[in-house]
Amino acid sequence: MNLLRLFLRWLDRSTHYSNFLAMVSIGIMSVLIIVEVFIRLVLNSSTLISEEWSSYLLIYLIFFGLANAFKSNAFITVDIVYNQLSQSVREKLRFYSIILALIFIVILDYEVITFVISTYQKHLRSISFSETPLVIPQIAMPIGITLLGLQLLREFIGKILSSKGVTLEKEVA
Repeated sequence: MNLLRLFLRWLDRSTHYSNFLAMVSIGIMSVLIIVEVFIRLVLNSSTLISEEWSSYLLIYLIFFGLANAFKSNAFITVDIVYNQLSQSVREKLRFYSIILALIFIVILDYEVITFVISTYQKHLRSISFSETPLVIPQIAMPIGITLLGLQLLREFIGKILSSKGVTLEKEVA
């Protein structure tokens, strides 16, 4: 269980740091927009990059926030039918949902990683003024999806252990 403990600590830290980067993205995006508005109003000019880079930062915000949103149970859910089910049916449904989500995440992550590698190998750049290498905004996608997948794996392991009477929190502590 020491390896599991080490993995879960690493995952907690990685999720925390990715969430921190998502928050930093919001801050930088806000500054870019404020500066753009100021320059347009006062100097009647433009930075020529604020819209593009704000879009890139939005990608960082979304993908770096995924793992923490799952861990915190912060995804939007519609559970009107789910809440009407018995506890045992809900647990089974949650277990199989996690398995399906893991399968989906593995496939999605593979495709996104392939996409980002292709972008890197082709040295693709944005067509705007800044000519930003597109791998810069795209790298957030596989990182965020991988962390989400690892959080799903954590949930899966927790379900397996709890079926054997062991709680994941006790094993990690």
